[in-house]
Amino acid sequence: MFATRISIVLLGILLLGLVACGGGGGGGDTIPIYGVTDQQGGTDDPFSDFDSSLVVPDAEVFRDVSSPDDDIATKWKKNFYDPLPSSTSTTRVFQNMSLKEWADRILTLTNLERAKAGLPALKWDPHLERLAQSHARDMGLRNFFAHDNPYGMTPWDRFTSLDPAHYDHAGENAARGQESPEELVSQWITSPKHRANILNADYTHIGIGVYFNKNIPRTPSNFVQFFCEFIGDPNGHDWYEPGDSDTEAEEESTS
Repeated sequence: MFATRISIVLLGILLLGLVACGGGGGGGDTIPIYGVTDQQGGTDDPFSDFDSSLVVPDAEVFRDVSSPDDDIATKWKKNFYDPLPSSTSTTRVFQNMSLKEWADRILTLTNLERAKAGLPALKWDPHLERLAQSHARDMGLRNFFAHDNPYGMTPWDRFTSLDPAHYDHAGENAARGQESPEELVSQWITSPKHRANILNADYTHIGIGVYFNKNIPRTPSNFVQFFCEFIGDPNGHDWYEPGDSDTEAEEESTS
């Protein structure tokens, strides 16, 4: 008989910005980790307690494809943001269809909680989804759990490095180890600081990241919600797109 423990942890952060051309400025304090545990056992499959809809994806191994002279934002983009599948693919930015469906369920459950509070639904945004997934993937591949990544980039740093559309407020929730979208949102909504992000009346858009690394069976699932209040239509803005870093480098080398 094989038994393991899933550690379930949550992080939430609110970033307060000022309206400005191309984005905002400001920051927030990291919220302490909240932890609970859930016992697994009675099976040779360490993932058997996960929601039955889960199809466990093949594991990735982190390989640094950045250049030694890249700044940290470019390193992060090349290693975690750019390599994600296209947002227009069948699975969008996710490893497989089941994890895309998990992200969609998380969005539905999040908006159900907002509806209970009399708030409008958050709109899905492809850039925020890619941003959230890149951090979920980073946590899964490099096996850490924090708002700040090992490069020292905060959620604010990652967001603003994408030259985002005009916005006012932004925030992030993160979690690790939950076994279904329902378990995840239930824990977030009962945690005051995560609930505050989910029920923030200012937010208009959201992106959700879901990444699974079977090489870390104790905490294989990684989740991120990134919230934003956009000023106007974010789709009308020229965001950073995957591969722009290489184009900029080529332009610099020929100038």
